Amino acid sequence: MASTNETISGMAPASSVVPYKVCWQVVGTLGQYEACAEDDILAAVDAAVADGVDVINMSLGVPGDDGYNNTPYDEAMKVAAAQGIFIATAGGNYGPAGNPRNRSVSNGMPWVATVASATHRPSGALGNITNTSSRGPVDELAERQNLLKPDLGAPGAFVRAAVPGGDDEKSGTSMASPHVAGLGALIMQFHPTWSPMAVRSAMQTTARSYQSTNAPFAGGSGYVQPRSFLEPGLIFDAGPADWDDFESSLTTGYQLNTASIQVGKLPSSDIRTVTRTVTNVGSTTQTYTAAYSGPSSLAVGFSPQSFEIAPGATQQIEIRLANMSASPTAWQSGFITWTSPSAADVRIPVVARGMQAKPEVERWGGNNRFETAALVADEFPGPVETVYLASGLTYADALAGSAQAANGLVPATITSNGEPAPILLTKPGEIPSATAAALTSLNPSNVVVLGGQASVSNTVLNQLTAQGYAVERVAGNDRYDTAAEIALLSDPGIPVAYIANGGDAAFADALTGSAAAARDDGVVLLTEKDSVPQATLDALAALQPERIVVLGGPNSVSSTVETTVGADDRFAGSNRYGTAALVARSFDPQVSHAYVSSGSRWPDALAGSVKAGSQGAQC
Repeated sequence: MASTNETISGMAPASSVVPYKVCWQVVGTLGQYEACAEDDILAAVDAAVADGVDVINMSLGVPGDDGYNNTPYDEAMKVAAAQGIFIATAGGNYGPAGNPRNRSVSNGMPWVATVASATHRPSGALGNITNTSSRGPVDELAERQNLLKPDLGAPGAFVRAAVPGGDDEKSGTSMASPHVAGLGALIMQFHPTWSPMAVRSAMQTTARSYQSTNAPFAGGSGYVQPRSFLEPGLIFDAGPADWDDFESSLTTGYQLNTASIQVGKLPSSDIRTVTRTVTNVGSTTQTYTAAYSGPSSLAVGFSPQSFEIAPGATQQIEIRLANMSASPTAWQSGFITWTSPSAADVRIPVVARGMQAKPEVERWGGNNRFETAALVADEFPGPVETVYLASGLTYADALAGSAQAANGLVPATITSNGEPAPILLTKPGEIPSATAAALTSLNPSNVVVLGGQASVSNTVLNQLTAQGYAVERVAGNDRYDTAAEIALLSDPGIPVAYIANGGDAAFADALTGSAAAARDDGVVLLTEKDSVPQATLDALAALQPERIVVLGGPNSVSSTVETTVGADDRFAGSNRYGTAALVARSFDPQVSHAYVSSGSRWPDALAGSVKAGSQGAQC
C-alpha cells in the first residue's frame, strides 16, 4: 500500500498474509458501531490453526480481560500457541493519557507476546513508550502478580495503515502488535524449528533501551531491535506443560521460564529464589557472566554467576531476590544482563516488591573457644571423614588452613572423600574435653594436625594415633612456613592467593580472607609487614596463582610487600572491620549465610570461617 508521498513495506516480505474478518458494523439502540464478537474471534483462531498459519496478529482484546487467563478468547490463544503459532497481541490503549485512563495492560496471557506502543519518528520522542499505551502490572492479586506484561515495545505512533477506501496514519498498540507479528515471521523464516516462546525470547533479550524511561511496566524488555534478534545467544523457552504449571499456581508463577522476572510478593523471612533455564542457540561454546543493574534496595544474586555453555546445551540459573530497604508496597525494577566476549548480551528485566528481608539470626556459642569450635564442627553434614586440628592458643596455623579444610584438601599420605573438614581446637599438650567429645561424635578416619610441636605436641598426636585415627602433621619451621606448606596442598594454577599479615595483632585480615579463599579455590599465605618470608615467595612460585590479592591496608602489608609479591589487587578498609566489609562485597549478593564474630578475639571466627567457606558465605 502506498501513499502519495511514501512507500511502505511489510516486516517479512517473503510471508503471505491471510486475513480473517471478525469485526462488523452493527446497528443498535445507540446507533451504528463496530463490534468484534468473541464467538467470531474464536472461530477465526480455529480457522487459522486449521489453515496452518505460523503467526497470528491479534490487535484485539476482550473487555474486562485484565488477568492472565480469564476467558475462552485467552484459551483459544493458548491452543494456537501450543500448535507452534507465534502470537502477537495489543497491550491496550489505556495508559496515563488513554481513554479510559490508567487501566491495566490487557492480553496478559503467558503464551503470547504482549506489545506496547512506542514512538518511532523524529517528529516525536524517538523510541519511547507513548502515554496512551497501557501499563503493567496485570490486574491480579498482589501474590499472583508474577508475570511481567507488556513483553516489549514496537512502533505504534502514526503508523501508515490500511483503512476502508485507502490508507491513513493510525496510533496505538493495535499498530505496534503487527510489527512484532511480522518480525516474528521473519525470525521463523531464519529459525523454523524455534518455538513461539523462543521467538519471543529472542526479541526480548536483544531489545534496546528506550530514550527516556525504561520502566518494565511501561515497555517490558525494551524496544524491539530487528536483525539482532536473529542471533540472541541464549533463549528462555517454555511450552504447554509450563503454561499449565503457571495456571495451576499463580502464586509461584514467577517460576515460568520467561525472559523476564516479576515477583509480586517478596517474603520477609526468606530470600525469594527464581529459577531460569537458558539454551545456547549459537554455534559456539560461550562463557556468560551475570550482572544486575538497578536500585541497591533490591538485592539480586546469581548461582552460578558465570557459566560455560556449549551449542544446544541448557543451563539452569538461580536468581535470588530480596527487598533490602524499600517500602513493601513499592515496585522496584532493574535489569539482569549476561555478557559473553563473543556473543550478544542477554538482558532481561526484573521487577519485584514485598516485605523487607529480615535474616534469621542464630548463635553458636560454647563456654569457651574449644566448645564453640566443637559446636561449629557439629554443623557439618556427616559423615565427616577428616578433621583438622590446630592450636587454640595461637591463630596463624588454623587461619592458613581454613580454606583447605573448607575444600576438603588433605596430604597425599591419607585418603579422603574431599568433603569439607571442620577445624577443632586443642591445647599444646592435651586435648580439651569438648574437642575429645567432638572427635568421638564426628568419628573421622583422619586427623590433619596444623603447626609444629610448639603449637600441637607429639603427646597429642600419640593420643590421636592410639585412638585409631590416621594422623598427619602439616608444619613448617614457623607460621609463614607452615602457611606455605598448607597452601601447597593445592595444585599449581590456583585461581587466587590472598596475602595477609601473619603477626599476632593482625589476625583479622587473614581470617576474613580465608572464607573468600575457600570460595575461590584459593589459598591464604602470610607475610611480615615490610618483607616477604622466603617460604611465602617459594609457595607463590610453586602455585602460580592467576591472581594475587593483598588483605589489609599499608599498616598491615606495606606497598613494598605488595610490589614484591606482584599483587593484582588489595582489599583495604580504614580498619579490620572496613577490610572485612570490602571482602564481603566481593561475594555474590544474597548468599545463604553470613557469619558474624568478634573482631578482637580470633578463635570463634576461625572455627566459623571453615563453615562459611564451605557454604560460599562470608565470615
